[in-house]
Amino acid sequence: MNIIDSQNAQRFNLNEQTLETIRQFGEHFPGGFFIYREEGNKELLYVNSALLKIFGCRNLDEFKQHTGFVYSGMLHPDVREKINSAIKTKFSASKSIIGHIIYRVLRRDGATRWVDTYGHYAVSEEYGGVYFVFATDITEQKLASESSKELNRSVFEALTSSYDSVLLIKDLDTERISLFRHPNTEDDVTHIRTALRQANYTEATNHYIDTMVLPEDREWFRRETALPNVKKALTESKHFAVTYRRILNGETRYYRVEYIRLKLKDGKSGIIYAFKDVDDEVRNEKKLKTDLQAAILAQKQQEKEFYIVQDMALKDSLTGIKNKRAFKQRENQLNQAIKKKEPLQFAIVVCDVNDLKVINDTQGHLAGDQYIKNTCSFICHVFQHSPVFRFGGDEFVVILTGSDFENREQLMQELDQNNRKNLLTGELVVANGLAEFDPSQDTCTNDVLQRADNSMYENKMQLKGMR
Repeated sequence: MNIIDSQNAQRFNLNEQTLETIRQFGEHFPGGFFIYREEGNKELLYVNSALLKIFGCRNLDEFKQHTGFVYSGMLHPDVREKINSAIKTKFSASKSIIGHIIYRVLRRDGATRWVDTYGHYAVSEEYGGVYFVFATDITEQKLASESSKELNRSVFEALTSSYDSVLLIKDLDTERISLFRHPNTEDDVTHIRTALRQANYTEATNHYIDTMVLPEDREWFRRETALPNVKKALTESKHFAVTYRRILNGETRYYRVEYIRLKLKDGKSGIIYAFKDVDDEVRNEKKLKTDLQAAILAQKQQEKEFYIVQDMALKDSLTGIKNKRAFKQRENQLNQAIKKKEPLQFAIVVCDVNDLKVINDTQGHLAGDQYIKNTCSFICHVFQHSPVFRFGGDEFVVILTGSDFENREQLMQELDQNNRKNLLTGELVVANGLAEFDPSQDTCTNDVLQRADNSMYENKMQLKGMR
């Protein structure tokens, strides 16, 4: 019985004479070509030389010995039943008389080859139903394809091995999803299967959030993982990830879901998304951040304490103004500028409290200390825009810059006028002397200081003569 109704097949006047013509043409075909009867044991009526080469046969006799010169003898033993069934299905399912099948064959030397075949069915009066089949050896292409698939699978496995579960949104319109990797724990496997029954990404994700995510994280996590937000994020970046907290065996753990957009075979876009436990990573990061913040605070506190100590080391404990050590620092800075011949404008004033020893001897050291404080306040009041240094017991030094330097003569007159008044009332008198920096003669700050000190002693003698 024919596989298909002969009314649906082409009729071909195939006989010994026409078969001989086909033999002549068949030898010129670049690929394998053969004809076999559909009825009975599927006897081969013709095979060309190209087909003999596919089967590793040097001549027709070797091919007949190897295959029995029947179609089933050409098929690999492992696929004979499957291919025969496929042929029946392909040709009986429709009225088409052309079929396409890829299958394995067994060469004479025992090697397996893959062939790509196109069959044409026709009905002849002499041989009944026959198949004209063109065969191409595609073994190398098939092996390369299988190798590529295996490589892709291996790469995918390597890339996803660190995830608990990996899913794919196959269609961004219908949100259809499929599972690539499932979790190891039975609870999670059950959950994934339940989620997949939700039919699409949004429903599956909502089910996951409502059953697995910590209640405090659910609403914001739902917004972050909503498909419109994920698609938007993946248009701005190749990778999108959200870290959240989930409940696992009654314990709260940190998890992360990561999204990657990819192109599918049909030209559409899909999204791979994967879940993994990042609890250790997040907690270690939080601990590191906390430890780092504590270390920064400790460092700031140490720096603050250092600056306090340093500031105290540069201050006079009695008056609170800068001390001689602070003056030395400023002196070094000025000396560096003088050495580099930078343009400088400054003057130094040296002040000395008169009669401090008398006060200490007659009224006590507490009164003497107060006398020093009062003198210091007065000097600072006069020279409001310049640093004042306590040099020793009763000696002060002022470095005049800026407006104080510009108004130096007026300020020195203010000191003199105060001294003249206090000489009459018996209040504090401050001997003073000023010297200006002169780049033509001064090689260092101390040159200016010495001249100011000499000027102060001259003033001191004048004031004593006025008593």
